[in-house]
Amino acid sequence: MADCERALQLDAARAEAYLWRGSVHRERGDRARAWQDLDRALSLQPRGCQLRTERGLLRLDEGDPARALEEFEAALAAHPDLSGHLYNRGLAKVRLGRWQDALEDLDRALARSPHDPGAHLQRALALEPLGRLNEALAAYDASIQRGPTLDACIMRGNLKKKLNDYTGAIADFTAALGVKPGFYGAYYSRGLAYQEQHKYEAAIAEYGEALSAEPAHAESRLNRAICRMNSGQGSAAIEDLDAVVRLRPESASAYVCRAGARERTGDRQGAAEDARKAQSLGLNDAQRATIDALLKRLDK
Repeated sequence: MADCERALQLDAARAEAYLWRGSVHRERGDRARAWQDLDRALSLQPRGCQLRTERGLLRLDEGDPARALEEFEAALAAHPDLSGHLYNRGLAKVRLGRWQDALEDLDRALARSPHDPGAHLQRALALEPLGRLNEALAAYDASIQRGPTLDACIMRGNLKKKLNDYTGAIADFTAALGVKPGFYGAYYSRGLAYQEQHKYEAAIAEYGEALSAEPAHAESRLNRAICRMNSGQGSAAIEDLDAVVRLRPESASAYVCRAGARERTGDRQGAAEDARKAQSLGLNDAQRATIDALLKRLDK
């Protein structure tokens, strides 16, 4: 930052200095100041390729991939064959759900830079929603072989789980903990893998680890409650669900689950209250069927 300031003191009309300072602001999360500098740089150098790239990345940071794509298109117009520009445009298209278009850009980027782990990762993210799961798995493999990241390990684990490779999925979630020790999301993901196999005690332990790392993670508490109900620990399940209701008082899922837990533990009045509260929050078809059946049982 000091170098940028010195450069601007020497030449207040130097577009590169505003670009550099804007980039630093973006990396620090100060988007307002980043835009001030990047807009000033654009007024001085409208066709700056790196400037357009930086503005596109800032648009992605703000969750606006459509306008990011416009910036990346402008960068590519100046240098149509640079792998980094092709990657950025592919990244924006992935965020927009334009999977096939994204693949074309990412394949071109990888033809120029075949060892880019980020391009392999984005390629996997484009292949998976197209149903090309084995190709997506190979792309995740290529990304992780070139440099494992937290996202790549978690995403490959989720895909393996989808493919019923629970051993492989758990190994990937464990690898994610090697990248970021103590990450609650990896414990939560391992818990889901055990839960889907009906290994409830193992899942309960994983959700406990997730909650030790992130006590406010409602999904871990909710799923631990479900596992506790399925393993006969009704009172402990209700304690978890009480906490979920405090964290998310408008969560229909929490009331549906607590209604079931209260019914199992003999609290018919509490079950009925939770069922009616769930109905007031709006239910999906499966939840509605569960609550309707519960209320019929309670009316007998």
